[in-house]
Amino acid sequence: MNFVAQVEEHLRDLGAEARKKHPGVKEASERAILQLRTLQNSYVTAVRKASQASGGQHPTTALFQSQDLLRPFLLAANYPNASPELLDISLRGMSLLIKGNAICPGDGIHMVRVWTIQANVCASTLSTEKKATPNTGSSSSSSSWFGMLSSSTSDVSSSGRQGIPQRKESSEKLALEILRCLVLLLENKHLPVTDEQWTASVALSCILGHLKVMVVQQAAKASLHQVLSLLFKSNHDHSIETWRDLLILASQERTSLRGAFSQCKSSAPSPTLCLELVCQVARGNTEWFQDNIEEIEMESMQVATALLQNTKSISFELVWRSYDFASVMLVTSLECDDSNDHDEIGDKDSKDKLDEEASLEPDSEIEDEELRELDECREQLIAALVKGISRATEICRNNDDFEDGYVYTGEVTQTKPNKPLVTLVPDSLLWRAGLALETLSVVLGRNPKCVVSVVEAVSDFATICASCRDHMLQLVSCSQKSGIVANDTHDDGDNSIVLPSLFRRAEEIQSAALTSQKTSENAKNLPSTSCSVGDTLWIAFHCLLETSRYVDEETSFAPLLAILQHFLKRFPGSREIVHYTLVGYNRLAHIIKTGNELQRKALVSSLCKLSLPSWGIHDSATLLQDHNIEALICMLRIVHKYRDNIMSEWYMVLWTLEELSTLSTSSPKLSDDGYKSALIVSDLYSRIAPLTTILSLESLSAVMEALIEIAQSPKTGRGTVSAEKLERTGLEDERLDKKGITKDEGSIGGKFISFAGKAILGSEKAENGNGSENQDMVAPIKLQRVKETYGEKYRQELLKRLTVARALRGELLANVPFSLLIMTDICLSNTFRFKTCGSIISSDLCKLAGSSEEARAYAMEALSFLIKSQLLEEKEIPAAFVGPAELVTEDPLRTQLFEVVAEKRT
Repeated sequence: MNFVAQVEEHLRDLGAEARKKHPGVKEASERAILQLRTLQNSYVTAVRKASQASGGQHPTTALFQSQDLLRPFLLAANYPNASPELLDISLRGMSLLIKGNAICPGDGIHMVRVWTIQANVCASTLSTEKKATPNTGSSSSSSSWFGMLSSSTSDVSSSGRQGIPQRKESSEKLALEILRCLVLLLENKHLPVTDEQWTASVALSCILGHLKVMVVQQAAKASLHQVLSLLFKSNHDHSIETWRDLLILASQERTSLRGAFSQCKSSAPSPTLCLELVCQVARGNTEWFQDNIEEIEMESMQVATALLQNTKSISFELVWRSYDFASVMLVTSLECDDSNDHDEIGDKDSKDKLDEEASLEPDSEIEDEELRELDECREQLIAALVKGISRATEICRNNDDFEDGYVYTGEVTQTKPNKPLVTLVPDSLLWRAGLALETLSVVLGRNPKCVVSVVEAVSDFATICASCRDHMLQLVSCSQKSGIVANDTHDDGDNSIVLPSLFRRAEEIQSAALTSQKTSENAKNLPSTSCSVGDTLWIAFHCLLETSRYVDEETSFAPLLAILQHFLKRFPGSREIVHYTLVGYNRLAHIIKTGNELQRKALVSSLCKLSLPSWGIHDSATLLQDHNIEALICMLRIVHKYRDNIMSEWYMVLWTLEELSTLSTSSPKLSDDGYKSALIVSDLYSRIAPLTTILSLESLSAVMEALIEIAQSPKTGRGTVSAEKLERTGLEDERLDKKGITKDEGSIGGKFISFAGKAILGSEKAENGNGSENQDMVAPIKLQRVKETYGEKYRQELLKRLTVARALRGELLANVPFSLLIMTDICLSNTFRFKTCGSIISSDLCKLAGSSEEARAYAMEALSFLIKSQLLEEKEIPAAFVGPAELVTEDPLRTQLFEVVAEKRT
């Protein structure tokens, strides 16, 4: 068989190579060959028996397990002065026996011992050659990568120092082969591994990892990770002590090591490598980590907190590894809490019984105390993360240039084209803040328990650092790289921002530095180690978007709303930032249902005021932009979803719609997509009255009261413009006449066309010295845009219905305010439930008649017609839709907003 032939060949080669200098190895090799033939005969007999027996199992090479076969290979590797050729044959022979499962249980430790002897020889030889060779400049930095101490030969045995000098190439090859055999031995599932063998294996990896030869160092690092991974996967009793060893080494405490690192002494890995290893263990062995979380959680969090609180001058790698470790601990801890909460859910009776039994246990108070201590450790760790963010915020705030009033409109003018953008926060603090923000964004995405303690600090950072031109431009650049995942802000469940990863970038920086050391690459070609303030702000914004899902505290609501307002005001020209800001408003809107009246008003009024450039002024010459339209749609979607939860806030919503009704849909500042969205908003006016048919009586009353209050408000400023804009309007009217557009000065529609024409054509007159018109300054319009206002189409349609039905006299309809018209349509649509809501409508109309002489005749005639309408059939009522109705969908696309259908009657 092939296995036997290969083993015999290795044994013959071993005896021939050791014939002169190591006769003991030659004799052991010959005895092993005889034993091999005996075992071969036993194997053949076993094969025959298996083939003769029905269903017999074919024997494996495990039948060749014999210490006699392994002994010559062990003897050869036991000599420190063994030749490279002899060691090569020995290692290949042991590798063959391991693969064939021909190693006796308990012999693994002997193999690791002889490999350690040769590892010490390699360390001695390579260290001596390094001292004799001029320093290239890369060896010291590569040593710091693995992070070993400088006394590289302290663990080399006396026997190793007596070995013959070996060439560098053969020593490197031997070291790599030893590491390969070590991992191969530990991966053999049939061989039990003792505590002693685990400890010796870790020590062996550390000895070779201590060398200043890059290829050996990296192989030793990978082997150490594999050894630890296998240790933790086996869930060995030694694993918990080994985890604590890593924590002790990471925190540089002077405490004795009791786990697998207990024999490392001066060759112990550096704090950075220990942090890398614990993170790899936690991520790669989640089952072990969760099974033992109770024993290691508190201690691990304390170490993570101490590392984050260390503000001394430490290496860049140690900083980001510390934050990575904090992220792993927080996420895993919170996930375990969620898992425990889920496991405890059962039927009520069994849960009550368990609670009763738990209350009788004497250890329940001790467990409660432990939980309180754990929560305190978790809070301290989160506080350490937040502190890094707050420090960066304070540094930026103390700079005189942090606020320059800049607003990003989409056009960037470069005062000095080659001048780089300035960052006001030192790079070291910005890295800490960015890594802390990324950690918190991951944590908040998994568990919202720490929202209150985080949101204020993150909001301050995002607001302060995104208030100057250079920082804002860097944020815009980052947002453009991320792009928009979804086109509709209603679908925010799975549409997370594509975030830059500072952890990944830090790892790339370290990897590039390592590669440059290995290849002696020029430092100028290395990537920049600076942290982008744009990336950091984008991560902070994502962190706040995550918190907006869970806010139910007033202390968290205010800073969240503040940052959303800040971004919507200062970044109107950034499509991506506007989109995700409105996603934040949508997520925060759940406060309308769960929060108090003050919070509802703050949220709705914020969106309403940001949706119009001149809210509350009634300036019909106002030109809307894309971000205004998106804010309007967001506001209307919130109204659609929480229609029965907003009460007094209906005033802000309807006031905004009344102001909007006089503005042009054809604003030249709108893109083609923005104009299409503007037409969708215009169509929604006809759906307001049908929507009220599904409102509760309380909400319907709030709508009527809001409309009456708007109708009673002073008309000063409504539809008026400044002197400058009046002059501009006159010029626009003159151009409209030249283009053949007729304008009826006495009609409302004529005035609307005047404003629409002005909005479409824009200001074409440029002051170029002679007052002539410059036609090249008119931006081309790709779509054919209709010259009308947002409320014009609905107004004309409603007036036509009322006139045809002779519901109201013509002279009353001539100059009736928009609020009264829509109030009339609402009353007509709700005639189906006049018995229940008639008193509300009648009372409101009477109140309107008594408060305003101008509206008295209209209100009384409208009330009279509503009473008559009870005698009419449904088809005779001049309403586009008469309830009862039901919504088409609770989670609409923008084209489905306010859309209702007739209620299905059984």
